[in-house]
Amino acid sequence: MDLLELTLSHNKGLWFGVLVSKEKHLVASGFSRRKPQLKSHLLEYSRRISRRDPEVGNSSLVYELTKLFDGKKSQGRFTFEIGPLTPFQEKVHGVLMTIPVGRVTTYGHIARFLGSGPRAVGNAVGANPWPLFVPCHRVVPSSRLAGSYSMNGAPSSASSLVKRGILEREGVKFVDDQVVPPSIWQPRGP
Repeated sequence: MDLLELTLSHNKGLWFGVLVSKEKHLVASGFSRRKPQLKSHLLEYSRRISRRDPEVGNSSLVYELTKLFDGKKSQGRFTFEIGPLTPFQEKVHGVLMTIPVGRVTTYGHIARFLGSGPRAVGNAVGANPWPLFVPCHRVVPSSRLAGSYSMNGAPSSASSLVKRGILEREGVKFVDDQVVPPSIWQPRGP
């Protein structure tokens, strides 16, 4: 893969970052409370797929990432640079892209739809290199709790609160820490 560009931006107490290809395709995204953690995560990803450090960039996709975090719809047009995803991960990410804003589904619902196991789905969701652009935050455990959220490759103690906040800004309703049933969505075949 050609040389990548890294853009970092600070907004509302969080750092947001995107890696883009020379063709301006989205390679990876992330966000964190700590700039060094985010930068390290995206540098590691860049080194793994392009074998070198990215250049400093100025991609408008970082603004789109911030909008998505705020629960707003992205108006930007972008293309994903499909990196080291397995065919199964691509299928799971395809389902993630169909989950409507303001709704969630469970790992089990996706697993039944794809004819696989919930753990395999969870691993594929956790491997999402494009958080918020590919809405992995819209998948919850069968308990209907928000569940953990892998911010830059490692779930943190605050990740569940971050995930719940994103979902609430998108319109998902919670009662006693559980998603209310009307917010649950199930994948359907063609």
